[in-house]
Amino acid sequence: IMLWDWTGDTDKLIVTDVDGRNLPHQIMSKGFNGYWGHHFVDIRVYLSVKSLGYTTIVVDEDEKDNIFAEYWPEKKQQWQEKFILENEYLRVEFNSQNGALENVIDKASQDNYTDFSRENGIFRLITEANHKEISHWGSEMSGWFVGRYKNIENIQQNCEMSLNKGEVTQAVTMEFAFNDSKIVCTVSLDK
Repeated sequence: IMLWDWTGDTDKLIVTDVDGRNLPHQIMSKGFNGYWGHHFVDIRVYLSVKSLGYTTIVVDEDEKDNIFAEYWPEKKQQWQEKFILENEYLRVEFNSQNGALENVIDKASQDNYTDFSRENGIFRLITEANHKEISHWGSEMSGWFVGRYKNIENIQQNCEMSLNKGEVTQAVTMEFAFNDSKIVCTVSLDK
């Protein structure tokens, strides 16, 4: 659900059905969309709807004022984060330094679908050679053909990662900066 220009407090956001029962939900992102010129809150809600049916949900603020805040005065160093997505079917593990896929495990069979002969789930910047003499067009540059790779650069260095685990979806978001660009990639696994 994408809420536009909602003025409520997202820390107190609740989602209920028409009978007032709380529904599992999760805020995926929020902020200001410069293109549309509006504030937004992106919410995922877990609910059941009969085929060709409909339902009504209510997004509101919870009335309680006690928001839990953690404080660890003895904490001096961040623990080694583990970036793991898991539901009843799969367990997916990511390398905490570069975001590469380390393991994709089928929980029923315990099969690991990872190809250990190479890095998996990585981003590379590939520069092609301009000369593509593969048609009667000659050697001009063409977007229709993949040319000889002139350079392959792994752009998974300086990876910033965050983990969002909620009732509905779990997600690992990775950000890679390279040249004057950046890639933001979110891998999610639903309930």
